[in-house]
Formats: sequence, C-alpha cells, structure tokens
Amino acid sequence: DSKTGVLTFAGKKIELSKNGKETDPVLLLKTLLKKEEWEWVHNDEIFEDWGIREDEQVSKNKIYFALQKINTTMGLVAQIADFIEWGTKKARINPKYRRVDK
Repeated sequence: DSKTGVLTFAGKKIELSKNGKETDPVLLLKTLLKKEEWEWVHNDEIFEDWGIREDEQVSKNKIYFALQKINTTMGLVAQIADFIEWGTKKARINPKYRRVDK
C-alpha cells in the first residue's frame, strides 16, 4: 500500500515508512512493481520514474540505500534476504516472490 508505506507479504504487514511518508524504499518498490516479474529496472529509469532529472545532483547511493532498507526490513520481518535482486546499475523484485495473477 503506497499510501501507508506498508507491504503485505505472506500475511505479514511490513512497514517501509513511518506515517505513510513517501520514502525512497516506498518509491523504489512502486517503480519495481510497474515492471513484469523478469524485467530489470536500470538506475536511470528509476530516477526518471521518481521525477529526478539527469542534470540534478543526486547521490548515486540513493537507490542503493533504498534497496538495502527494503532487503534489511524483509530479512528482519519475513526472514527473506533476497527480496530485491540488484547490481550496480539495475534492480528487480526477485521473481520467486512475485505473485503472478492469471
């Protein structure tokens, strides 16, 4: 739920932000959920989705820290250490945790 910053996963409510604030982890999850389960999202696409232009001065670690926050929270609450797969230039939700509605 992007309004409250809570991810419901396997029956557990996982809080990614306090008081429904739109934090980087919430923004990142919203961006990644827009893609198909097998698709990777590159960092420049993530920044573009967040409304950050290429000419703006933004820390390259902004995405990394959002990824780290999501995986750490998922590890603590749901005992899943690999919810987000990522490299230095791209990320995706691990396909084994994506629900596919048919």
